[in-house]
Amino acid sequence: MWIVRLALRRPYTFVVLALLIAVLGVASIVTMPVDIFPAINIPVVNVIWNYSGLSPTEMQDRITTVVERAMTTTVSNIEHLESVSLRGTSVIKPSLSIGIGDNRARPAGGDHEVMYSTSWPKIGVIAACCLSLLGSARTIGQVLQGTAAFGSWRDDKPGVRRLIRPHDLPPVSKSTDGPAQVVPMPAGARPQVPHSFTAELVTSDLQNTRGIRVAPNGDLFVTSSMSNSVHVLRIPAGRAKPEKIAVFAGGLRAPFGIAFYPPGPNPRWVYVANSDGVVRFPYKNGDLEATWKPERIIGGIPTAHHFTRDIVFSPDGNRLFFSVGSGSNIAQDMFPEPHMTGIPEPRIINSLAEWVRAKPLGAA
Repeated sequence: MWIVRLALRRPYTFVVLALLIAVLGVASIVTMPVDIFPAINIPVVNVIWNYSGLSPTEMQDRITTVVERAMTTTVSNIEHLESVSLRGTSVIKPSLSIGIGDNRARPAGGDHEVMYSTSWPKIGVIAACCLSLLGSARTIGQVLQGTAAFGSWRDDKPGVRRLIRPHDLPPVSKSTDGPAQVVPMPAGARPQVPHSFTAELVTSDLQNTRGIRVAPNGDLFVTSSMSNSVHVLRIPAGRAKPEKIAVFAGGLRAPFGIAFYPPGPNPRWVYVANSDGVVRFPYKNGDLEATWKPERIIGGIPTAHHFTRDIVFSPDGNRLFFSVGSGSNIAQDMFPEPHMTGIPEPRIINSLAEWVRAKPLGAA
């Protein structure tokens, strides 16, 4: 072969080449880095919430789901989330994208324990970190018991619950009347709301409002039971203050519930539940005032005692549900005097038993 003949003619050249290859090979082996377990930076955070007394379902609904939603909106570079909800404990493990350091994904605020595992050789590194995923995190699942449960509105905030057992109640004594008093709202006062929510004053011009329904076009229909009227508020998108407030209908009788019919984006009627029955008005999207007088649909409902009547249509629009309610909280002294009924015909009834025999809706 030609290479053999070349080596025989130039032996010294091939000896030098062989020595050079041997030297370079040894140098390469010595200087080549060997890493059997290369460093793979996969940041993993374990967020542990402990609230004793909550069932797994409550932990899932009140803690796990809320925190997962907050994490996905406040922490960047999350690749995927894993979670488990146990009794009184919620463990959420967000895995971050490879190469993301602790400082770029670590939230701040709060006082919950977080365990970090930034790479395989460093698993088990524990750090105390603060979480601000939920502004109301400390109150989620909080249960006030014993004497602490007997607080005022100053103690209320989103998530606070009160557990009052029979032995916590004071001794039976004479009932006292403590009606509420309306006082001016302090400057800057706002309702306390969960994290990421805000509360803004829409209007203070309406009095004794009881019910609110949203029309398909976004208008707010508001019932004022004491003034026997229904108002319409037109609020532009992105704002809280209405640009128009109009009286849709007046001359009603303690209206409360409102329903649009047929269900869907283009109703043709708006139903209003009075204390003595149901009426309806012709309606099309955008109407600020009723275009015709009310048409009575249901009548003869007793108006004594509780007066709030609500209505709702079934999703298919085939049924109208009308809540009448009871005459009082425990049906005592419901009929100290005669009352009028229209079932089956207008007449005077003198007792609860006689009223029940008339088969009214929601008799209690």
